[in-house]
Amino acid sequence: MAQAFRAVVGRKAEDQWESLLSKIVDGGLHDGDRVLDVGCGVGRASIAVASRARGVRIDAMARTAVEAAHARSQIRREHLDRRVVVRVSTGALPFDDETFEAALSIDSSLPLVDAPDLLAEVFRVLRSGGSLYLRWHSASWLVSTVTDGSVAEASVTALERAGFVVSAVARTCATTSLVRRPPRRRFEPAVVATWELRATKA
Repeated sequence: MAQAFRAVVGRKAEDQWESLLSKIVDGGLHDGDRVLDVGCGVGRASIAVASRARGVRIDAMARTAVEAAHARSQIRREHLDRRVVVRVSTGALPFDDETFEAALSIDSSLPLVDAPDLLAEVFRVLRSGGSLYLRWHSASWLVSTVTDGSVAEASVTALERAGFVVSAVARTCATTSLVRRPPRRRFEPAVVATWELRATKA
């Protein structure tokens, strides 16, 4: 039964991933467009978008040199290194104003909405009418007054303060899990929710 449960959860997660990719790729990307991937990790989102939208160029920003090395290795393996460039950046983005048609931050270890200076930089380098796609996971402790809904509300507020117009926000999944809770790092029951959000630079 446990194996069957994991298979169902795995299929659901994969379906959600494919749905998100469709929203990004079909959301107005054209040949020649440039896409910014903020907090690219090992490059999964950059690889997926570049594989589906073969005419776009992607600049993937890693937080550390180790992350960047892993991402470059994965990108070379998929033969996408001519269209996906990985850089390390933790401060001001090394691009001119209004360089990108779209930006994304998917499952980043540093949610973009928790980094106001970086969010302002993304707004600066995104062209007018360009879209920002976010996905993140939030843990709401069962013994707490903070809910994952309040996290999403704070995220919308952060985006609006940066100048974005939020056009869609949805909780796509929620499961109960044991998660290490800071600062004591003890495992406590929590609802782990997955949120997706789309915002536009007006």
